[in-house]
Amino acid sequence: MYYTINEKWKADLGLRRTFVEKEIDHRVSHPSGTSGILLLGNSNWNNFSHSAGLSYRVDYGAMFFFRYAHDFSPGGFNDNANTLSSAQPYGVQSVDSFELGLKSEWLDDTLRLDFTLFQNKYKNKLEKFARVPTPAGLKPSSTILQNMRYAAMSSSSKRHHLKTYTFEVAIRV
Repeated sequence: MYYTINEKWKADLGLRRTFVEKEIDHRVSHPSGTSGILLLGNSNWNNFSHSAGLSYRVDYGAMFFFRYAHDFSPGGFNDNANTLSSAQPYGVQSVDSFELGLKSEWLDDTLRLDFTLFQNKYKNKLEKFARVPTPAGLKPSSTILQNMRYAAMSSSSKRHHLKTYTFEVAIRV
């Protein structure tokens, strides 16, 4: 929802409800050729996410803006697990995102300069990592790397901050 405050200022607000349901029926093959059910389960997650933004138009060719958003990624199950302990479900990740920037056009709209700062603050950050099964005494080889398993897990730090920026220059000819 956008709201024009006056000819220079604009604001926007957003709200989103998300409902996610996940099920798992994970089977693992055993060396004997038999297969067994490792994990059966389901879970669901509800979330209301929100966002807000504010922009200020300096003139026809330049605008400053700020944007905030709160969002989440639902939890789930490690469907690549090969043991019961690694097959346990993982929880929700949330992120607060901030943007601050300038969009501008120069020289009769032939030169565009845009600059944006981003900061994301994660809570219970979910990360995917490679788990390489290495028998005792062996170094990882290309064969082992081809057989690696991936697992999603919560970061041990629980909080993670990411700061980035973009700078864009475009010339219209």
